[in-house]
Order: sequence, then structure tokens, then C-alpha cells
Amino acid sequence: SSKAIAPRTKHGAPFCLKRPPPHKCERRRMANSDTSPSSGLSESRQFDRTDDKSQQFDPDEGFVDTRSRRQARLEFALLCLCNIAWTIDAALLPYFFKEFQVLFRVSQTSLSMLSTVKGWTAAIFAFPCGFMSEMLPRPRLVGMGMMMWASGLALCGMASSFEMLFVGRVFNGIGLGIVQPLLYSMVADKSPPSKRGTAFGALFFAGAVCQTLFGLFATKFAATTIAGVQGWRLSVVVIVVLSATVGVFIMLKVEEPNAPF
Repeated sequence: SSKAIAPRTKHGAPFCLKRPPPHKCERRRMANSDTSPSSGLSESRQFDRTDDKSQQFDPDEGFVDTRSRRQARLEFALLCLCNIAWTIDAALLPYFFKEFQVLFRVSQTSLSMLSTVKGWTAAIFAFPCGFMSEMLPRPRLVGMGMMMWASGLALCGMASSFEMLFVGRVFNGIGLGIVQPLLYSMVADKSPPSKRGTAFGALFFAGAVCQTLFGLFATKFAATTIAGVQGWRLSVVVIVVLSATVGVFIMLKVEEPNAPF
């Protein structure tokens, strides 16, 4: 029988056919298709670990809400009304600076003091109300703050002199400063972590839209007289009634989510 003769080079050495080195893509494909037991086990453990993390991560973990859906909606609606009244009240009096200048015969500089004193009193009383919320339920404090700013605004609406208007704005600023931080903290505590962005977005949207619409109404009828009453005074009365009513309902219907109360 004849034997197969291996090919030789021109110098007589056996000729060996060598395979060219694999391409980069082929190397990557070979590495990915490696079926050794150790690599397969490590990959499966890695995937299992990733799946466990994705299954265990829950942004609302630890948040417990025992309220009924109806109660939750009622409370959020009341907090939205509180923010609407706050937003309108904070910007209400500057709408009527022209009428104040004519009625009380004061300069524009004196009128700007109304906004200044409101800002300072709100800042001074906003800081300690955070500590007060550790001793008293926040719905009660918010209701009291709304009654405070409603009484100050009512004094502004009945003002017969600039000094009376100034004192009313001071009480109004105190109530505004008490309510705002407590309102935001309650919205945060009553909303699950994954829904807090939606809650605050709806809160600010409602406040901004209602402030814009009421501003158009208030400025349009500010100089008119309705049933013997000046239009700007009627606008003030509307916000006074809204603020006082919402404050009472918050004290009665909204529950404090923290344990001591």
C-alpha cells in the first residue's frame, strides 16, 4: 500500500499549514461563545445578581398609607386649595397699588413697604414653625396660619388709612410664613416617593393657573364700584372667605401622618 507523502518545502522540511490569526470580531465572538463550566457559572451568577437587584429595588418600600382613596383625594384637594389661596394672597395687594396711591395719598416708595414687610414677617415666622410642628399637629398649625392671614387680609380690606393697611399686611405675612413650609412637608409626607414629583407639579400648577386667572379678574374690576363697594375690596373679601373656609376644613379633615399625633 502506498503511503501519503506530506508536502515539503524546497529545503526538504515538512510543510505545515498554519491558520491565520482570528479577526477581532471573531475573537469577540469566540469569547462570548465560550461554553466552559466556570465562565457559564460566573455569567449565570452575574445575571441572577442583576435580576435580584432589579426585583428588590422599590422606591416606595417602607411607605405605608392606611387612608382610603377617597380620604387621600380629599386631603390632597384641600392642600391644593390651601396653596391656591396662599399664591393668590401673596401677590394680591400689589394689584391695587394704583388705587391705594389715589385713596391713601401715599408715594410708590411707601407702597413698596407693604411687600417688604410681608416678606420679612413671612421669613421670620417660617423658620420657627418647623420646630412647632414637632409639638403640634401640622393641620392645626396650617389652619391657624390661614386664619391668621385671612384676618390680616380682612383688615387690609377694611382699611381707611395707610397705617391700618400696613398693620393688616403684617398679620397677613405672619400667616403666610407659617403655612408654606408646613404645607410642603405635609404634601411630601402624604405622597409615596415615586409620586411626589406629580404631587408637587399638580400643586404648583393649580396655584399658578388660579393666580393668573384671579389677577385678571381683580385688576379688571379694581376701580369699579359694585353695590357701593370698591372692586378691590370685594376681591380681598373673596380671598378672605376662601382662606378661612379652607383653613377650617384642613383642621377638621386632614390628618397628621406622623406618629405622636
